[in-house]
Amino acid sequence: MAVEYDPALINKVFEVTDPVEVKADKITRYCAALGETNPIYTDEEQAKAGPYGGIVAPPSFAVTFRNGRHFFENVRASDAAASTRARTSSSSRR
Repeated sequence: MAVEYDPALINKVFEVTDPVEVKADKITRYCAALGETNPIYTDEEQAKAGPYGGIVAPPSFAVTFRNGRHFFENVRASDAAASTRARTSSSSRR
């Protein structure tokens, strides 16, 4: 399966945005929106036993930096939870 991308993005320099503070609640909301359940991203106790000693963000989290702090202003916890429930429900029917 080929990955489609815009070749104009190669070597493109993007604008610098405001710094984005990354806290566990943002990582949790992001993971919920994606249906990501790996405890290294979502469970403080289990993450402490992992290789990084605490919660870390999944690699795909970096995509949120392109949108700056505004990304999380558009992801409500209730939307993320509903998305996760729908995904779980449909996968259990397979």
